[in-house]
Parts: sequence; structure tokens; C-alpha cells
Amino acid sequence: MMVVGASYRIYECVATSKGAVHDSKVFENSDLFELLSTHKWRPFENSLIVGDSAYKVNLFLMNDDNQQGDWS
Repeated sequence: MMVVGASYRIYECVATSKGAVHDSKVFENSDLFELLSTHKWRPFENSLIVGDSAYKVNLFLMNDDNQQGDWS
């Protein structure tokens, strides 16, 4: 799992899960998730992570669950 910013800066890269584990589960167990959820850290003001529908929506993450392909 990798989280990359708009300027291609890598904020998290985790390659420790064996087998078929969805990125959302890897993310929930990552140091970045801990920083975002517990310490309220943000790489820049109003930053937001976008994931697919397997990711749980919260203050720093949105998913495509209700977008129906329209991201405009």
C-alpha cells in the first residue's frame, strides 16, 4: 500500500502483508493511519485521502462509494 501526494511525495509505503490483504486493512494498521486519526496530523492543510469503497469514510479519507463514477 502506498499513499502519494499531488506532488508525488510518498507519505507511506507498507509492503509487509503476506497474501491477499486489501489496502484498506493495511492502511488501518499503518503508522500513517495512527498519525492521521490519533494525532490529527495532516501533510498539508485540507489534505484528504481518496480510496475505493472498501475504505471507511472519516475526517481525512473519502471513498468512491456514492460517487457513481462522477468525480467532477
